[in-house]
Amino acid sequence: MTKYIVVHSGARDQYKLAEALFKHGKLGYLVTDDILFRREYKGMFPRSLIKISYLGLLVRMILKVYNFGERMQQQKGKYLGRTAGKLSKRKNMPLMALQEYAYHAYQYSDVRPRIVFQFHPQANANKMIFVNEIRRNPEMSGFTNEMSIYTPKKIQEAEDELRGTDYYIAASSFTKQTLVENGADPLKIFVAPYGVDTSKYPFKDRVVPKTVQFVFVGSFVERKGAFYLLQAVKRLEEEGLNFRLKIISRFVGNESLLKQLGIRSVEVLYNVSHSELISNLHNSDVFVFPSLFEGFAFVIVEAMSSGLPVITTPRTCGFDVITEGEEGFIIEPSDVEALYEKMKFFILHPERCPVMGKKAARRAKLITWQNFENKIIEAVETIEKQS
Repeated sequence: MTKYIVVHSGARDQYKLAEALFKHGKLGYLVTDDILFRREYKGMFPRSLIKISYLGLLVRMILKVYNFGERMQQQKGKYLGRTAGKLSKRKNMPLMALQEYAYHAYQYSDVRPRIVFQFHPQANANKMIFVNEIRRNPEMSGFTNEMSIYTPKKIQEAEDELRGTDYYIAASSFTKQTLVENGADPLKIFVAPYGVDTSKYPFKDRVVPKTVQFVFVGSFVERKGAFYLLQAVKRLEEEGLNFRLKIISRFVGNESLLKQLGIRSVEVLYNVSHSELISNLHNSDVFVFPSLFEGFAFVIVEAMSSGLPVITTPRTCGFDVITEGEEGFIIEPSDVEALYEKMKFFILHPERCPVMGKKAARRAKLITWQNFENKIIEAVETIEKQS
């Protein structure tokens, strides 16, 4: 039986990729730097299967004290990839690397097949989205700041990683699309959407609201569609429509714009606890998330699980989890008019909020981690037959 070396840092997928392989006897080793700090995951794998990148661990410890930004994060990825690549070569085991680690791992191992789990859209696609947005709205300096991580070096490494990869497993259909647009073979890309733990985001039945409350969760920055959401809100206010928008975030990059536009219907909450988040979701009626690009966007399925219909874009997991007009609406990115119209729909038809919210919660029950695991194993078995 073929076993794989997974290289992974952080809890982006809650170690579910490695767990899926482990449960089916296909995990050779997990190369990481932080599982020791995550009590809920420490006992998930036998210690013999965990290989710590000690240089990666050192960088992680430095980052816990000092914020050196993207450059140090990239250095940590280099150390993790190097550890995984050397282990792959020594054990003659193929890699299943999360993106960005794969490029560095490939410098040390040529064991095939090379598989990448792509959780973010392809880097060059992300950069081009930013470039087009800056052309459209040059006054939004935040785009420039966010785009700064896509250096020529990072773009080149992403392109080299793509050329050196045999197969991909993508977190969403949109992520797959960005890989295809940049030269990957669509027949060698599998899609395995993430799951949601519905017990952590319990459903609450709602009545028809007197005043519709929209809620946004995430960093309120340009990439998440913040500028366009505030423009739509301003138009709704100018029409005299009665509604509220709650922004729940760790960081709001557009507070000055809130004041500049004179928006009255918005409340901003910072760094809420999980229980406070659930309470706010339960006290809201519609989840709005007009992001310009995401690899998946957990917040969408978490909001659906709690019983909220969703307004989002096709550059998220939208097409994978929402049927248009049933659990919510999918609008084009950067389209203020479409966003305004869909928000207005719920304001004028508040009775649709609980109806569509129930459908969203039912759909969320199908978006399971078990389904993610099944998709991973199906992909791996297909790859093994083709290799």
